[in-house]
Amino acid sequence: MRTTSILLFHFIFGLYNIAMAQPYSGFTNVRQEFHVFDNGATHKIEGLLPINYKIGRQGVAYLDNQRIFKIYQNGAVHVVNDLFTTEFDVSDNYILYRSANILTLIDQGESILLSKLSNKYLLGDSLVFFYDMNKQSFNAFSHGKL
Repeated sequence: MRTTSILLFHFIFGLYNIAMAQPYSGFTNVRQEFHVFDNGATHKIEGLLPINYKIGRQGVAYLDNQRIFKIYQNGAVHVVNDLFTTEFDVSDNYILYRSANILTLIDQGESILLSKLSNKYLLGDSLVFFYDMNKQSFNAFSHGKL
């Protein structure tokens, strides 16, 4: 009985130490307003429903109703791109977006141009693979290095 209690205590204590949550979440209310839950506080960031949004550990990336690409990060909304953003992805460490086949990565608030002509990419937590059609090469980006 004592062994079972000790094992149960270590199991529960171990889960408590391992469990970590994302600091962001996004939702819309009944008025179709877009809100972000940021480390325990709720912020209204858009008055209208966004076209698409994705949530990562670095922030909330979304296309607003006018297709302007924005990021909610560190308590503020930042306009990233007002061109035609065709697709975007979010991971724990990176935010990646593509506008007219221009592939750009946001790493810790800094925009990094990966390719001026790319149609294929794969995003992981801290790794990006992409095909550069100008150079006709398959490239990788990780931890600030191409």
